[in-house]
Amino acid sequence: MAIRNFWRLFLKMLGIWIVISSISIALNYISTIASYYNSITNGEILPVLFLLIFSAGILFLIIRYFLFRTEWIIDRFKLDKGFNDEKIDIAISNQTFMAIVISVIGGISFIEAIPSLCKALFNFYQQDYVFRQSPGTASIIFYLVQAVIGLILFSNGVFFSKLLIRKTEEETPE
Repeated sequence: MAIRNFWRLFLKMLGIWIVISSISIALNYISTIASYYNSITNGEILPVLFLLIFSAGILFLIIRYFLFRTEWIIDRFKLDKGFNDEKIDIAISNQTFMAIVISVIGGISFIEAIPSLCKALFNFYQQDYVFRQSPGTASIIFYLVQAVIGLILFSNGVFFSKLLIRKTEEETPE
C-alpha cells in the first residue's frame, strides 16, 4: 500500500469517527432548543442558534474534506512526504481495509450505545412521566439511534467502503 493510500484511508476513518461522535452534539442542541422552546426569548435563542449553525458548518466541512476531499488535505499538509519507503507492506486492498475500519467503528459505536441505552431505559421505567414529557426521552432516542447506526455500519462495512472509494475516485483529478 502506498503512503498516499494509507493517508486517504486514515483520514476517511477519522472523518467517519468524527461524524458518528458529533451526533451527540447535534442531539444536545436539539434537546436544548426543545426544552427552552416556550420560555426562551429572542435574545436568548440567538447564541444557541449561532452555535448550532457554527457546529453544523464545521461538521459539513469535516464531511466534505475528510471523507470526499482527502487529496486536498494530503497535499496541503504534505502528509505523504518525508518517508524513507514509498510503500507500506500491507497485503490487503484499500476497499478491504476500509471495510474493516468501518465495521470496527460501527462495532465500537454499537458497544458504547447499548449500555447507555439500557441505563436510560431503566431510569425511564423508574419514573412516572409520560414518554414525551420525560427528561430522559432525548437520551433514549439518542442511544437508540447511535446503536442502530453502529449496527448498520458494522454489518454493511463493505457497502460503505465501496461507496466511499467510488466517490473518491470520481472526484480525484487525473
